[in-house]
Amino acid sequence: MRDIMCKSNLTRSLNAMRRLFPDEYDFYPKTWFLPEQTEQFQNDARSIHKKDQSRRRPLTTFIVKPSDGSEGEGIFLIQDSTRCTMVNRPYIIQEYVDRPLLINGLKFDMRIYVLILKLDPLEVLLYDEGLARFATVEYQAPSKKNLHESFMHLTNYSLNKRSANYKHASDEKQTDASKRKLNVVWSQLGQLFSPSEIEQTKEMIEDMINKTVLAILPELRIQYTLELPMTRKQNQCFQIIGFDIILTDQLKPMLLEVNANPSLCIDFDHVNEAGKYVHELSPIDEEIKKPLVLETLKLVIRRRNQSRSNARGYKAMSNRPFRNFASICGIIDESITMPSIDLLYIQIFNKCKEYASQSPATGLNFSAFVEAFFLVAQRKYPTSSSLLEIVTELVESCIHHLDLVVDESL
Repeated sequence: MRDIMCKSNLTRSLNAMRRLFPDEYDFYPKTWFLPEQTEQFQNDARSIHKKDQSRRRPLTTFIVKPSDGSEGEGIFLIQDSTRCTMVNRPYIIQEYVDRPLLINGLKFDMRIYVLILKLDPLEVLLYDEGLARFATVEYQAPSKKNLHESFMHLTNYSLNKRSANYKHASDEKQTDASKRKLNVVWSQLGQLFSPSEIEQTKEMIEDMINKTVLAILPELRIQYTLELPMTRKQNQCFQIIGFDIILTDQLKPMLLEVNANPSLCIDFDHVNEAGKYVHELSPIDEEIKKPLVLETLKLVIRRRNQSRSNARGYKAMSNRPFRNFASICGIIDESITMPSIDLLYIQIFNKCKEYASQSPATGLNFSAFVEAFFLVAQRKYPTSSSLLEIVTELVESCIHHLDLVVDESL
């Protein structure tokens, strides 16, 4: 789960869906992979800045994040794209959401907890409470003078707790703390927006969560069946994941990232009057996370006698299964030969191996297979108008050929 949810792999899954359904997957900022797409990013950034200048608006800012980072470590903002010519680890770089919704002048994000209870059939539950994490320096539009202001631009608790302006909540109803209950924030927003606007935003968040889970579902199922042999009970696993979401000043939710292992700690550390680090219970964390874990365990226990799954899966596809896939599914023809399939496999495998945070052990992972499938579809149906049409056509063709193989075996 952690590998699938890491910034680069999640982005690849969402990008694949956005190529097929651009209007449905517009909730994730435009993203590039470094160093894989360094040249493309620099060219795109120059083009974006030219449009900014022609429209007489501030230059677009970009946020750079380590693909394998967490807790805000290694994140920084840039406007000059040439600053990303040298990197010593995989990064993603995104268009920065520079017009966030503010409360009392402060930027904030939302941590929303989601329970994946079952994968087959899929069962996903949204917890009705969450956290809002606030920056600790009053927000200003990004400029060269303030790009370095982490306490202004980043909302990560692990960073802002070091700020002299950080306010620990004394109780769960506090409205000026740096960490607040999500329902408290919704109430505050209710003073700025109409009930229908708030409800529409909540529905957009639910829609975003559903679409994100659907984007990663195939690979989740593959990993699930790989990790659980047939000799063990299946459908007994569950996971709490954390969606980090920011609202624009127009109340549009944008997905920042998905955390496979959101913190369930209910304490915090701070320096007391004697200058010593001490741990104390956090009322707001306790109020939210204890019921979250309790209700999750109740649901899991209630479903412990569910039937076993009969699926089998493989974490990666090596060259021979990829050739079998091309042959059995009727992909090989005059325009696509088996040597060209081998060459495509080698190209995608080498690309995946070079830029993946963890090199594939035996072959193509699911996101790499999807990329290969898209390329096969484009080669097989070069005259079709959209990627969605040709991918749909190739899927239907594969199903038809698989049905023929099944019929022949009966």
